[in-house]
Amino acid sequence: MMKKLLIVLAIIVAVVAGGTAVLVANLDKIVNSKKDYLLDKAETTLGRDVTIDEIGVTLSRGIGVKLTNVAIADDPAFSSAEFVTAKDLTIRVKFWPLLKKQVEVKRLVLNEPVINVIRDEEGVLNFATITRDAESGSPAGESGTGTSTTPPAAAASLALAFADIKQGTIRYDDRQSGVNIEINRVNLTVKNAGLGKVAEIEFSSAFLAEDPNIKLQGTIGPIEKLGAPEDLEPTPVRLEASIGPLAPDKIRGVLPNNPQLKQLDDLEMGDVEISLKVDGTLGALELSEAVVRSSVLGAQQPNLTLNAQAGPLNVTGAIDQPGFVEFATKLEIRPFSLTKVRELLAAVETAGKAGAEAPTIPPELSLDGEGSLEVSISRKLKDLRIDIEMDLTNGEFQFADKFHKPAGVPFNVASKIGLSNNIVVLDNARLTFHDLIVDATGRIDLTNLYPVFDISVHSNESDVSKLADILPALEPLSVGGIMKLSASIKGADYGGEKPRIEGSLQIENGRAKLEQMPEPVTDVNATVVFTEKSARLEDTALRVGSSLVKVKGNAALLPLKAKYEITSAEAHRTDFQTPPKPSPRPEVLRDVKIEGRIWQEGEKILHAGTASSPSGTVANVDYRNMTAVIASTEDKIVIEKFSADALGGKLEGTGTFEPNKTPPRFEMETRVRQVNVAEYFKYKVESLPKFIEGTIDLDLGLSGAGKEWKEISTTLSGEGGALVVQGALLNLNIANDLLTGLEQLPFVGQAAISRVRQNNPKMFSGNKTAFKDLTADVRIDGGRIHSKGLVIKTGDYSIYGVGWVSFDRQVSIKSTIVFSNQATQSIIRDLAVAKYLTNDKGQLEIPIMLTGPMTKPKILPDYDVLSKKIQASALDSGIDELRDRLGDELGDQVQGLVGGFGKKKSTAKPDTTKPR
Repeated sequence: MMKKLLIVLAIIVAVVAGGTAVLVANLDKIVNSKKDYLLDKAETTLGRDVTIDEIGVTLSRGIGVKLTNVAIADDPAFSSAEFVTAKDLTIRVKFWPLLKKQVEVKRLVLNEPVINVIRDEEGVLNFATITRDAESGSPAGESGTGTSTTPPAAAASLALAFADIKQGTIRYDDRQSGVNIEINRVNLTVKNAGLGKVAEIEFSSAFLAEDPNIKLQGTIGPIEKLGAPEDLEPTPVRLEASIGPLAPDKIRGVLPNNPQLKQLDDLEMGDVEISLKVDGTLGALELSEAVVRSSVLGAQQPNLTLNAQAGPLNVTGAIDQPGFVEFATKLEIRPFSLTKVRELLAAVETAGKAGAEAPTIPPELSLDGEGSLEVSISRKLKDLRIDIEMDLTNGEFQFADKFHKPAGVPFNVASKIGLSNNIVVLDNARLTFHDLIVDATGRIDLTNLYPVFDISVHSNESDVSKLADILPALEPLSVGGIMKLSASIKGADYGGEKPRIEGSLQIENGRAKLEQMPEPVTDVNATVVFTEKSARLEDTALRVGSSLVKVKGNAALLPLKAKYEITSAEAHRTDFQTPPKPSPRPEVLRDVKIEGRIWQEGEKILHAGTASSPSGTVANVDYRNMTAVIASTEDKIVIEKFSADALGGKLEGTGTFEPNKTPPRFEMETRVRQVNVAEYFKYKVESLPKFIEGTIDLDLGLSGAGKEWKEISTTLSGEGGALVVQGALLNLNIANDLLTGLEQLPFVGQAAISRVRQNNPKMFSGNKTAFKDLTADVRIDGGRIHSKGLVIKTGDYSIYGVGWVSFDRQVSIKSTIVFSNQATQSIIRDLAVAKYLTNDKGQLEIPIMLTGPMTKPKILPDYDVLSKKIQASALDSGIDELRDRLGDELGDQVQGLVGGFGKKKSTAKPDTTKPR
């Protein structure tokens, strides 16, 4: 039996071998007899003209037909050139059908093909008409209504047969965008292609590179049946691909008109590498892994990674795809340069303002250090989820001298957001800045045409002192305390209405040290309740030193309109201000009340307020009924009215202060009525209490600039007038000092002077000059107080003077003292020479100089004027009459008086200092 079987097999092998030999010998005849059939089959299937140069037989890797210089025409509507050309095309055929003189294509191999893909101005691709024309049965470029001559299964079989491409080239001409791309070194190998088989695929090409940088390998199949698209759904697929490196500058070179690619330059993006994994079936295809790696923002090493998964996706076209595909992506950029980010933002903003002369990123803003970004986006069914985290802890930001975040200070933004059924769910959005943590949760309803918000915001209990680490202006303030925020955002954004914002900001045990106040602000426990349109500071108690202060207020926003009230039962001045000198008694302002309002006009912020205190003590002076009305802008403070009852009288004034000018400037008008001058000047000038007393009325306008007295004194100027009644110049007896000065005259004897003093004790005794009133006009400039009309009136004489008092307390006044008629007669009785010093009203008139320190000036007669006046009087009256009137006591001096009148006694050398 076995022997018979072997004989049968041997016969079969011989028959097959013989048949093959016969077949090969007659293959050219068979092929040539089918040449027209093959070309017609190809043209019918493709709907395009197909031409070849030669056709021959090949036995390499099976029986086949080799066609050289193959060309497939393009649709004339796109191009008159070929759609595909190939150096040669090898068609491998099935063996057994050949025994029946039938040709069935088993495999096609294209060698060095060139495929020209064209996209026209309307976005239609040239190979799209292949299917249309083939199905219609019309020639290329024409429409028809006939039925297909190629069954779908046959067409699919033919497609499977295009298995191998060697060293191909694909050229893409996009006439809509002007893009031209060429892909070279295209190699495709498909092994085991066919129905019921698992096809193995290998593909590689070079895109914008010399060497292959696109590679794909995997399997497809088995395809059990070809016919309807749904027959392909269960076909298994497993593919892996790698793309890159791709140079962005080369991509932009072939896509010159794509403005989005300009961002690659701004991003300073490096070479891109992509890896892909696809598996599943054609009806449920899964992108199980997609990884993109590159470098951005000038990084030397890859710092951008994009991971993605997607699916399932039906790629057969058997059903319409839903409007979504499940996917998950994760983008990481770590680390990235913040300096490069600043440059990128500036470039983007500049591009957005092309032709506009507008600043981009503020030049005061500097960014340095590194940051990281992580974004995850996923969708499952109709639910979308987005998670974002950006960490800038290692970054350093600075904006001029107003804001500085050093590297190492925590700065992190993270959010977890979901979208389902048009509802945005904010699981949590968190801002971490230093030790401040702010969380937001809630939802945004998008089911209507307008969004409806329901969001809550809360912060942790944050240390306010940490703010000084990032806000340099707060550092000298030594701020402290605990801060906590709570807020909600609710309502619709529709028809001009905005969501309502409500919340509160709480401060516990707050503190600060203000430069202008000697004592710190402590024990601040405040709550600010706010909405989107207003804010309210509830009754708040705090301390400034030992002073307990209460504050409350409210404000409307946009535009700003605010009111405030500050009260204190006892405000100690030394808590708020360092006085020029210590006061013997505590300085306390009682029942202080300050009210005001702040409002906005255009870009300006304006302020108006009042202050009052019914009683208190300031600078050792008790006052009552103190009130002030103040208005201010950002550049100017105006004291519209100030008044207080003090020192037995009333003080009033107005003024302006411009703190922002360099140096700061001020102007003021002072009105003093019935004030005790000694007490007044005791506060104003330390040395004056020893100099003057009385009741003063004063009107004085002053202006100047500077912060310290040394600077102010050089610019201080003003004008005014003063009246002092029932007063006295202390430690100074002008009449007595004048009498002492007259002793220096050569013809005045000490005995006569003594008699004058003895007979007029009221005028010439004591150490002060009492007066009924003192008036003076005042002009201040050059560091001096000038007066052209100083008048001092006493019961016995009046003084009329012109001169100045300097800020360093020196005095120089040239004046004339005029005695009353009664006082003149009394003096002449004891000092006969005084008769020759009288004026036309018979009053003794003596020119004098006041010079030296203000508290004790020297009082000297003007000896030159006196001598000339006496000499002139003596000559008019005659020497003899003069001798008789002078008496024997001076008789011996008459001759010397005529010959050398006016010479001072040789034994006395009076001070002849003249005004400076």
